[in-house]
Amino acid sequence: MKKLLILLPLVVSLTLTPGCGTTPQSKATQASGIVVQTVDSAMKAWADYVRTYDITVPQSQRDDVHKAYTAYYNAQLVAKAALEQWVASKSNADEASWAKADAARQAAETALISLINNLLKH
Repeated sequence: MKKLLILLPLVVSLTLTPGCGTTPQSKATQASGIVVQTVDSAMKAWADYVRTYDITVPQSQRDDVHKAYTAYYNAQLVAKAALEQWVASKSNADEASWAKADAARQAAETALISLINNLLKH
């Protein structure tokens, strides 16, 4: 969870850059901040669940969440780098690279949040 905090300064700095705030890059940056908050909330809920039911939470479930979080975190790093490149260049090729990286990030985010939601139901 704390690793995601590394991404927040980038999101904030890119969001606060001068301009009207309606460029595709600024919208992508704002969306990235929302994702970080969503994943952070899911991980906090998981941590609370584990803290409350520590003895009954199987190690396999903990490992599954850890793997899903690691996959999400790595995808987020790739998407962040692609976004930074696109913001710097404003080129169509970099936009396409970001879109591909962001799709992978979205898939990893969905997998992580779905896993946590399913585990919290039981």
